[in-house]
Amino acid sequence: MTVQEITKQALSLNMHERAEVAEAILKSIDNPNDAEVTTLWAKEAERRRTQVESGAVELISLSDVFARLDRKFA
Repeated sequence: MTVQEITKQALSLNMHERAEVAEAILKSIDNPNDAEVTTLWAKEAERRRTQVESGAVELISLSDVFARLDRKFA
């Protein structure tokens, strides 16, 4: 069966069934365990902390972020 045939069959399913198929496919692609996720987030947090401490990034207050968003999407 080709990818096109599988896609055509999947798209003929109802919304709930398509969601089930999509969830199963996504889980099969990459499903890191909790320890891996925790390690990745710890590394990311450390990378960001280093950037802040070195002055490589500018911290922005939450109120400034919201003000910028308001201006952008107003």
